[in-house]
Amino acid sequence: MLEWIRPLLDSFVLLQILLVTTVVLLYKWSTSTMDYWKKKKVAYIPPLPLIGNLGRVITNDTNLGYLLKEMCDKKINERFFGFYMTREPVLILNDAELVMQVMLKDFSQFNDKGFHIDTDFDMILNNLFFLKGRQWKFQRNKMSTGFTSGKLKSMYPTIHKCSTSFINHLTKLSKQTDNLELNIKSAIEDLFTDVVCKCILGLDMHSIENPNREYKDIQDATLKPNWRLHVKQVLQFLSPYIDRKIRITGKHIEDWFYGFAEKNMTFRTENKIQRNDFLQTLINIYSEQHNIDAGSEEYFGLRHLAANIFVFIVAGYETSALTTTFFLQKMALYPEIQERLRQEILDVKKSKEDGAFEYEDFKKMTYLSMVLDETLRMYPVLPIYLRRNIVPYTIPGSDVTLDVGTYVLTPTVALHYSSKYWKDPHKFDPERFSEENKDSIVPGSFIPFNEGPRQCIGKRFAHVQMKSAICEILTHFEIQKTPRTVEHTEFVVGSMVMVPKEEIVADFVPRKFY
Repeated sequence: MLEWIRPLLDSFVLLQILLVTTVVLLYKWSTSTMDYWKKKKVAYIPPLPLIGNLGRVITNDTNLGYLLKEMCDKKINERFFGFYMTREPVLILNDAELVMQVMLKDFSQFNDKGFHIDTDFDMILNNLFFLKGRQWKFQRNKMSTGFTSGKLKSMYPTIHKCSTSFINHLTKLSKQTDNLELNIKSAIEDLFTDVVCKCILGLDMHSIENPNREYKDIQDATLKPNWRLHVKQVLQFLSPYIDRKIRITGKHIEDWFYGFAEKNMTFRTENKIQRNDFLQTLINIYSEQHNIDAGSEEYFGLRHLAANIFVFIVAGYETSALTTTFFLQKMALYPEIQERLRQEILDVKKSKEDGAFEYEDFKKMTYLSMVLDETLRMYPVLPIYLRRNIVPYTIPGSDVTLDVGTYVLTPTVALHYSSKYWKDPHKFDPERFSEENKDSIVPGSFIPFNEGPRQCIGKRFAHVQMKSAICEILTHFEIQKTPRTVEHTEFVVGSMVMVPKEEIVADFVPRKFY
């Protein structure tokens, strides 16, 4: 009578066996690498199966940069220590001298950023940021010509014109309301969209007063945290094969940048147009290199052209907008610093016949540089820098030898807030970067643009566009704190850069400078 139950029970038992076997195998696989640092006799943070030390990041509790800061503080006496990104062993550099050793002195052994890339599958990865080895070196050397002092000086009138248009727009808005309270990041994004599009692409976007909806949609889809970035950040360490098969952006983003590159390259080439923007630098490289063997490390086709347009738009727009946002937030919170800086700016402005700033004027503004550097210290845009060694590497001053392909991580936030290098690191204090004090800054403890050969190629461009915007804003407006001005910033967990969770707002109060 119960015969019909027996096959069901057998199936249930078999299912249980399969389930238990699967769980056991998954556990063994997920923990099989977690004795790496123990075997190397390196101090490490005890990991959990599968997730390693990323539990609080995966549960959306904290940003990776600040998680590593907490751990570096706990391991403050260790020059380096072990960490697990899911099941992948990662060495954390907790010593500024060691950071400089890896990034600069021993760069030839660490020129791999550790990304798992398939440039045939994902076109966007054919750019300076993701490539490694000779491909990276070739592109870096060629593109450096687009960021010389002479090139930046010739771009400055365009940057200044965009800043002036921004001020005119804010002045118009201020006349329409008693209190001009702005979402700083949103407003600055519009300004830097115009600057970057004009200087990089040669395009007049008019984003300040009339945002281009198509381009804005592409921009938002490219930069906002999304499931792709979340998944890729985990799979980079958990399953490189699957990681390679997920695009960093949607296919429509790739198609948009490829179409833009093809259209503009063809138009300029056929009409023999030469412009003073970075797109022209890329087109010139394409003209020289696209007819050689496609398998060559010096080949530069349309896919490479489009991919580099993508990365320079992202790097030139988002990072500078974030830093300038935090800068103006601090001006609202520290009015005495704002006023001292304004006086420096006005002193330079009043010395000009026409009152217009020139490229060379920023070198005279030492306090502006001090305040900007302190902002970059407290709010580094990139929370970490990753490297992988391409040969066995013995850590200087130790008997620890890293196997080929070991991830080495520089925790930017941790170094910028380390009590080993900074007195009262949570205090906003531009005097750290004064002439009297800056020589005491330990190399490797302040690295907002990375260090060594892979330092940000657009560092000087970023400084010029930020300083131009800041000078014009503080000349014409006083930045005041409102009840909604955030004093302690929290950051989005899943973003590759340090994006604030909340809106950062302040009042922009018009002022006369003469």
